[in-house]
Amino acid sequence: MPVPIRPKTREIFDFLKQCAAEKRIVTYTEVGDKVGLIARAVSNPHLYYIGGECSQRGLPPLDALVVREGSRLPGAGFNGGVPVTREEHNAMVSEVFIRDWSNVNLSTS
Repeated sequence: MPVPIRPKTREIFDFLKQCAAEKRIVTYTEVGDKVGLIARAVSNPHLYYIGGECSQRGLPPLDALVVREGSRLPGAGFNGGVPVTREEHNAMVSEVFIRDWSNVNLSTS
């Protein structure tokens, strides 16, 4: 039986779609503040779900728009735990920015 999508996951997804349209990268803190979570509660399960959904559907990694304040790179759980270089991250973000997200929604499960 599929796991239902949490309401905060949908809020984060919609916020990141807006950020993509505005070509804006945000921090975990900014996302948490937007949806009423502490920064460390943003990744698991929310960004993990969004990243997995994008990967399964052949979409650019929308979760790449969320970075740590200091390094301006995604946290350790991004990309399945495989670290990304600044150049790799920039390429991912570019893909996210050129994609039209207006008609992309999370699955209904």
